[in-house]
Amino acid sequence: MVRRWQIATGIVTVLLIASLGLQAAGFNPFSKLSLGSTTTTATTAKANLTPLKVAIAGAGSPGSSAPEFGVALGLGAFEEQGLDVSWVSMQPTTQLLIAALMTDQVQIMTSGISPFFVAAQKDVSISYFYGTQKFGSSSSMFIRNALKDKVKTPKDLAAQSGLRCGTGSPGTTSYASLQFYMDRYGFTCDAIVNTASSAVAAGSMSSGTIDLVVHNVIWGQDAERQGIGYLLIDTSKADTYKELFGDAQVPWSGYLATADYLKSNPETVQKYVNALLVADMFIRSHTPDQVAAVIKRSPGIDETPDQIKTSLTTLSAFRLANPGYVSEQDWAGTLPYATKFVGTDLSGPAFKYGTFWNGQPVQNSPYFAP
Repeated sequence: MVRRWQIATGIVTVLLIASLGLQAAGFNPFSKLSLGSTTTTATTAKANLTPLKVAIAGAGSPGSSAPEFGVALGLGAFEEQGLDVSWVSMQPTTQLLIAALMTDQVQIMTSGISPFFVAAQKDVSISYFYGTQKFGSSSSMFIRNALKDKVKTPKDLAAQSGLRCGTGSPGTTSYASLQFYMDRYGFTCDAIVNTASSAVAAGSMSSGTIDLVVHNVIWGQDAERQGIGYLLIDTSKADTYKELFGDAQVPWSGYLATADYLKSNPETVQKYVNALLVADMFIRSHTPDQVAAVIKRSPGIDETPDQIKTSLTTLSAFRLANPGYVSEQDWAGTLPYATKFVGTDLSGPAFKYGTFWNGQPVQNSPYFAP
């Protein structure tokens, strides 16, 4: 079955041929973009670009958790849209994420939705405008190797006393996931600490100060690769996901900004969305090797090509069916699921479709096919 975003590739081809000067039918519509530098070489051209700073939450990077962003940088898609985009990695701390947007340290952020349920409850008006992942990528559990003989299944944790657990701050999806697992499997954490990054989680496990971590599945893969821990709950596996969360396919992560920023800068947001859609379609129409090579051209990427390819494979399990787009029907299914999972009342007007999640920028893009 051909998905509608695949039909949109034809539209992208026409537009890129016009804008990039492709002259021969059959050329890769992304070819000129993919040969571009990750920085604008002409100072005069750089001066004409609109500056934009983007935060990647969860201590992530374009090489680990935001591949569409990395591809857009590597292809030069942001520059083609007239944007000078830079990025910063931010720790998974609810108040820090909210403050970064409210104080204009960053203008756009990619994050799971649960930290901003807290923001909306405090009358901080934000809007998600581009979806990236469904629920589950921040709900994996990995254990330090010293417990491997004693803990072979999550149920074995109930027999362990004095467990020291790491996760995100209260309000994050990973924190809610840890609470969910404690209730489901009957174990208790004597201490719960905020693990700010994969490196912090790995270091704490290696030193023995943390026994288990509930967080991003890629962090668990990092722990396994370093030989210091093992994934006990891998939510990227379809059978595990279904056993824990059923058939729910709810949108859960994406790009957001304050409502004021979206209202004051609609053209900038639209250009940003256009670039992401081009990048997303590149990812879905090229090999992992090609995608990793483009991401590596982005500034500040420390991951190796193999690590990027592993992340791409893992994140594909959580990918939305239609790039960037979350419909009103999708959001109507997400709210009751989120209400139950995070234990928060999400019935107010701040959480409605068109407010908390605004699908208009994606719908307005020439690269969107409903």
